[in-house]
Order: sequence, then structure tokens, then C-alpha cells
Amino acid sequence: EEVVNNTEHNAGAAATAAAATTAVAAAAADDDPDGPRPPSNLCCPITLHLFRDPVLCVGDGETYERSAIEEHIRVKQVMLAAAQEKLDATNGESNEARRALENGIMSPMGHGTLGSLVLAPVRGMRRMVGDWREKNGSPRGAGE
Repeated sequence: EEVVNNTEHNAGAAATAAAATTAVAAAAADDDPDGPRPPSNLCCPITLHLFRDPVLCVGDGETYERSAIEEHIRVKQVMLAAAQEKLDATNGESNEARRALENGIMSPMGHGTLGSLVLAPVRGMRRMVGDWREKNGSPRGAGE
């Protein structure tokens, strides 16, 4: 398992992931017999589902589903811990581990390193999702 994600690779991967996400969302919309597709601004860019607990990630200014961004951060923290262990084990000689640590936790949307891991509730978004659910016949707590 590779510990390192360099900036150039991350940018390309983010673009590829964004394109794949768009294609998956479009395909899902075409196959959804259960009703209207919610607008993308009411959906998490990671899960592609309507928000339930939207939070603003201060580090990149994007809104995510809390559980999805928390999992992203947790996975990246584990990878950084492994990179630190590798750097220590090689007496600082692993360029791969050094780059991973320099990059830190990257934005899932390709906005570079998250300078802050603070997550803040976005109550207005939660209200907009609730309004959309009511208008489109989807109960407030319904699954996606």
C-alpha cells in the first residue's frame, strides 16, 4: 500500500474522481424510478446522497455529509501515522513518507491540503434539504 500522494497525482486523481462521480450521479438519476433527483447542491459530493447532517469543512470551504468527511479525515490520519512510522524507521530517508507528511490531509474535492479540520454545522443547508424533501414527497428522515 502506497503511503504517499503527491500534489500532481492528487490533482489528476481529483479530476478523474470528479468525472466518475458526475457519471455515476447521472447514471443513478436515469435509473431512479422512485421520483425526482435532488439538485446536486443539496447532495454530498462524496456520497452523492441528500444531506442529512451537512457540515462545512473549514479547511476547503466545502459542505459534506458529516459521516463522510469524518471518515475521509480518519483514513488520511491513519495514512499519515503510517508515513510517520516509515519515516522514523528509515531515519528520515523515505522521500515517499516525507512527501505524504508534507501534503497532509488533502481535500476530497482537490482543493489542496486541508489547513483546518474544523467542521461546522450548516443549518441553512439542512433546512433547504428538508424543504426539498417536503416539496418532492420525500419524508425528512427518508433514506436515499
